[in-house]
Amino acid sequence: MKSFFAILYFVLAFVVMANAQPGSGNANGNNMPAIGVLSGKVIDQENNVPVEFASVILYSMRDSSMIGGTITDATGSFLLKDLPMGRFFLDIKFIGYEHLVKQDIKINPKTPTINLGEINLAIVSEEIGEVNIVAERTQVQYKLDKKVINVGQDVTAAGGTAVDVLEKSPAVQTDIDGNVTLRGSSSFTVFIDGKPSVLQGSDALQQIPASEIENIEIITNPSAKYDPDGVAGIINVVLKKNRASGISGIINASIGTNHKYKADALVNFRSKNLNWFVGANWRDYEFLGGGSSLRETYLTGQTNYLNSDGERNMFRGGNGFKSGFDLNITNNQTLSLSAEYGTFDFGRYANSNYTYYTSLDPNKSYYNSLSNFDRGGPHYSVNLNYQINFAKPGHNLQAQINYHNDISDETELTEQYDMDVYGARIPNSLYSLKTDENASENEWRAKIDYVIPFTETRKLEAGYQARLDNSYSEYLYQNYDADLNQWTTNETYSNDMEYKNNIHAVYATYSDQFAGFGIQFGLRGEYADRNFYQITTRESFPLEKFDIFPSLHINRKITESFEAQAGYSKRIDRPNGRFLNPYPNFADEFSVNQGNPMLEPAYTNSYELNFIKRFGNSSLSLETYYRQGSNLMTRIQTVLPDGRLLSTWDNLNKDHAIGSEIMANVVASKAINFMLSGNLYYYSFEGSISDQDVSNNSINFDARFNATLKLKSNTRFQVNGFYSGASVTAQGTREAFIFANIAARQSLFNDKLNLTLSLRDPFGTMKHKFTSLSETFFNETEFSREARVFEFSVSYKINNYNSKKQRENGGENQESDFGDEM
Repeated sequence: MKSFFAILYFVLAFVVMANAQPGSGNANGNNMPAIGVLSGKVIDQENNVPVEFASVILYSMRDSSMIGGTITDATGSFLLKDLPMGRFFLDIKFIGYEHLVKQDIKINPKTPTINLGEINLAIVSEEIGEVNIVAERTQVQYKLDKKVINVGQDVTAAGGTAVDVLEKSPAVQTDIDGNVTLRGSSSFTVFIDGKPSVLQGSDALQQIPASEIENIEIITNPSAKYDPDGVAGIINVVLKKNRASGISGIINASIGTNHKYKADALVNFRSKNLNWFVGANWRDYEFLGGGSSLRETYLTGQTNYLNSDGERNMFRGGNGFKSGFDLNITNNQTLSLSAEYGTFDFGRYANSNYTYYTSLDPNKSYYNSLSNFDRGGPHYSVNLNYQINFAKPGHNLQAQINYHNDISDETELTEQYDMDVYGARIPNSLYSLKTDENASENEWRAKIDYVIPFTETRKLEAGYQARLDNSYSEYLYQNYDADLNQWTTNETYSNDMEYKNNIHAVYATYSDQFAGFGIQFGLRGEYADRNFYQITTRESFPLEKFDIFPSLHINRKITESFEAQAGYSKRIDRPNGRFLNPYPNFADEFSVNQGNPMLEPAYTNSYELNFIKRFGNSSLSLETYYRQGSNLMTRIQTVLPDGRLLSTWDNLNKDHAIGSEIMANVVASKAINFMLSGNLYYYSFEGSISDQDVSNNSINFDARFNATLKLKSNTRFQVNGFYSGASVTAQGTREAFIFANIAARQSLFNDKLNLTLSLRDPFGTMKHKFTSLSETFFNETEFSREARVFEFSVSYKINNYNSKKQRENGGENQESDFGDEM
């Protein structure tokens, strides 16, 4: 059955794409042989990045009849074949860019093949009085291999982080604590400018200010070239870079209700052969919230009841400094060096009142529990990159070395007091425990990539990567002795551990085009050598594995405005040291967490079939997917003999998810645009816990809406909303939730100064409710976060070079030089 969906996807893909008729048109009204070939690459002149989906049409200079046409691919490249002999002009257009015409292109028997090289498109702009209006991209651009979220168009994310941007993005969900899941999975890889992040997952995204982000790429089915880690795929955060010459920069600051402060700055200097940047950021945020829970534990002949209610607050802080340069050593060699140093701080504070009683003793006991959790420390990274471009376009070699270091100190203090029925603390009833974990992680990455094109459409990419990860942790468990008025170490639970994970990988991808299809096949082999060493008990838990990760992508341009793609990749989810440590970690007197040193990686086979249709400036996309997971790392909750709830991990289940996501980007007018998306999928898993079958399934739905209104006074209003339907887990359910945000932005002084006022969750609906149960327990938990949060943000551009350059390039360009600018 599990293979049926995979076969169905690729059969459907080939049926749809093979029967689609590509756009035609190479007739010129003469009898000349049609053997000409014309190619080139369209580049964004300001940002030096490829322009995908640009319209490229070839006309005859004799009578202006259309000879042929196409759109550019993800690399900005285009290819026109079977062209007649003659003289032509090439018309290139794309939304938000100046219209460009390449004149007098001659195709004859002596030069039947012409490569125009890089063709630069300038961003369109027009002046209205003192106001400079620059055409904008839509907030979410749907490309066949990824979704691109353009942060500059997200008004409600001003003053926020990457998480605030992603919570409005298709395929992404965020919970009340800012934790991110991608298509329902928290297993994904975070890259920053294509390089691995020092921090991981949601922690990494929480540390990146939205004001520093150019766009975020969501890649749900990466090729074999990329790390296979992360069941759901890759989130790549692309930071802002200024491509204009001279000195430029941007300064941002924001303040919000109930202690929310943030500031960052970025300065850039660019000359012909050197680009240098320096930046800094600082953050101090508090998040207020609350929660309640109801727990029942079923022991032999007795049921225990534990109810709680109270406040649950969080804070996130930190600072960072970064600097680096790109140096053009020669016309075809580039050296890049960058470094970053920062600190992070994350904490939780909870003040909860508990009520405890049993079925045998209805007399209730009352407790007050105070919990303070704090985790923070310094981190730094160094990245060195060298690239050489050979004579043939697209032929290059790139080498990278990355080093990351992360040091953290995690402390948790729990104080519990008995209370009387009126809520007053009973004297001399203090029970207190404290844990302190000091950890450090060092990671080296070395990577080399080689690309060789054989023809305009055929190329081979190959490379090698080494990942050397070593971490160390000291865990100290202490109890408070009220009689001695001092802390005493509990040797039973205190422990030290060391975790090593070395991965060596080789990959190759081959891409070509034939019969109207673009095909890329990839294969990646990885040897992983893992060892978890429990220093306290002198136990070692090694694991060696060799895995193969294939990938396959097929695409077809059916017409100039309609395209389809099918893709497959295999992914892996590896456990970290916390998941492996067998020593118990006490969250409080009633809850215990424990790792499993025998835990193995989980695997996922991911299939996609995607379509995108453009209607002028608007677009409609449909993405269907099937994901099959095996050996899943499953969180298990059981009741200990003393009534405490134990949470641990094991490889137990298989799961399946099949669904479709539809998204409409609509440009209704120059002043109004909106995005609407919906994701409907069926999820099921199979497995058992403690010999109890926990197989379950659910139909899940989530939807997003974003609308923007732009006025001539350079004022912009934006509203967005998100709905997430109910879902199931291995031992319970999660209820549906909904929330919205609104914001307004005013641009002043020719867009140099931007003022933004936002309101998060104005209706106070952001609440999460979970239920888990088995034959031995029932647990229901509800959390709510701070509602109606106002935030005011200020952004100032130094020198505003982009706007200046755009004004100088106003009007239609008939010809663009082949620029040397990177």
